[in-house]
Amino acid sequence: MACADSPRLLPEIVNLVIDESRHDVKALAQLGLVSHSTYWRTREHLFVFVELRGSARTERLLELLQKKVELGRCVRDLSLIDKPDWNGAADLEPRNDRQILDQWLRSSADHLVPLLSLLPSLSGFGLAGGFCSPLRWHSLPVALQIAIFDLIAMPQIDHVNFTCIIGLPVSPFAQFHHINRLVFRLILRAGGSDSLGHLPLNAAAKLPTQPRKAGGLRELSIGTCGSFLTSLFACLEDSEATLNIRGLEYLRLDFAMFNSSMEPALNAILSHSAQNIKSLDVFSAGPEIIPPQSFALYLFPSLQHFSLKVGHFPGGNDQRPLFLASLRTLAQVRPRNRLTSLEFSLHFGLFASAANIYEDLSRASFWPDLDGVLSSSEFSSLKLVTIILGTDPRATAPGHGWWTGQATNALQRSFSKLSTSKSCNLQIQIDRLKNAKQQDGSALADTIVIRPHNLEDFMYI
Repeated sequence: MACADSPRLLPEIVNLVIDESRHDVKALAQLGLVSHSTYWRTREHLFVFVELRGSARTERLLELLQKKVELGRCVRDLSLIDKPDWNGAADLEPRNDRQILDQWLRSSADHLVPLLSLLPSLSGFGLAGGFCSPLRWHSLPVALQIAIFDLIAMPQIDHVNFTCIIGLPVSPFAQFHHINRLVFRLILRAGGSDSLGHLPLNAAAKLPTQPRKAGGLRELSIGTCGSFLTSLFACLEDSEATLNIRGLEYLRLDFAMFNSSMEPALNAILSHSAQNIKSLDVFSAGPEIIPPQSFALYLFPSLQHFSLKVGHFPGGNDQRPLFLASLRTLAQVRPRNRLTSLEFSLHFGLFASAANIYEDLSRASFWPDLDGVLSSSEFSSLKLVTIILGTDPRATAPGHGWWTGQATNALQRSFSKLSTSKSCNLQIQIDRLKNAKQQDGSALADTIVIRPHNLEDFMYI
């Protein structure tokens, strides 16, 4: 115990220490025991992201919020998920207590409905089934369906994430004009029919009735949800629809599991929103063919940042020629493009040895051709070019330090013009994924947990 005349730290310094420890759960738990004020300051960080993975955790959280209502105001993001926690965070629930999402949602509906009403400061919501066990929306009790849409209809909700769901209703989203960021991945039709379902007419959610929000939706991230998006765009043609996507500024296209239904949806997005998009991310983890529309950069007159992340496998589809052709086409567009930053991430698969990768970097004509295009006067506004190579450690483990240096030097020689440019900064990164578990985990965590900073680098499913 401290003496009565011992020096005391200013509250501002104590709060700064707590804020700097916001990512350390154990430290926050210890700091919360110091005093009443530090207790509540630590709770603002401990409860900012809440993930519910089963009925036991849901019941405990409801009991806690009912006893201490103030804790509900600390929660900013809530995720109901069906996937294991790959981030290494402390899991309060034993593995054998974890249930398939729709099972525990049905069994916990009586706890979830009142729980959702105890989160007045919530700004983000996520719902994600498992890849092998997607959530069937119509298996949920109607009261819980309505409670979820009532939650999303709250005016302070800023971002929403839905992943691996069958039969998600479409029409309510046409009314959510207050949402800034939407994520839809692997949203499938119910029962193979064209109908995506709807809320019962006699039990509709309380949709927002405020006037259309200026600007509307700013960020959209999509993957394998073509039928859902096509239906959503059809709903937007209704005079009562208030969701405005014409002000879209950020678009992420995830083709890890591309199917033909995505093409008409992609065309619809481009026709509605291409004019104002400033940042475009295109991603494909495997040998899938990315639709040519994704490379039609000339369709985006306001584009300032473009990121392409692709997997490269021996004998697979090489996306690099199409990427290079799109940049050459963009160079011919007038008025001149506004591109200020470009990122190209290429992940070599397990079957690409260190020797294969080095040969590609040393001899492939793509790299010096890319250097020639980007260093031309047509890309005079370009300030940053980032080249990221992802490798599997099982392929490049021997002499990794030597190999990394050789690969970097090979790329720098290929980019002889950009590497000496005074107006554009060239960055080359060699990234190695630690192991197969992390390959899965880094992606699964990002698709199911809403974070203020989306580290969606690679999604291996």
